[in-house]
Amino acid sequence: MKTRVYGLIAVTLIAAGIIAYRVNRAHQPQSTATHPRVLLVADFREAGSGGDACAEIIHSVQAAQARGIAVLELSPDSKSDLLTRYHVLTIPTVLVLNRDGQVVSRFEGEAPDTVADVRNQMEQMK
Repeated sequence: MKTRVYGLIAVTLIAAGIIAYRVNRAHQPQSTATHPRVLLVADFREAGSGGDACAEIIHSVQAAQARGIAVLELSPDSKSDLLTRYHVLTIPTVLVLNRDGQVVSRFEGEAPDTVADVRNQMEQMK
């Protein structure tokens, strides 16, 4: 009987330790390595469309990613909480984020000016 009680106490302490660790970790600021610098929300099926504005935006962001810029690509139907957090309602949307995950630049839609602005922003990023 004593063995059972000690076992129950040990399991309870271990579970409490795991919960405390996870709660503490959830409240710590995330490191900059976990934050993308660019968040791209688009319909990636359009990436192969020649001359399509969405495809141009996707390719501009992917070119920046190929140069080492941290990019996170999401489809509009993903279950990511980032879509809600950043109020993404238009596809495509390109967000440039600072180290704290705050939006520095926001580009929405496929207007020619938007495509040019995204291209210029991605080319300037280092």
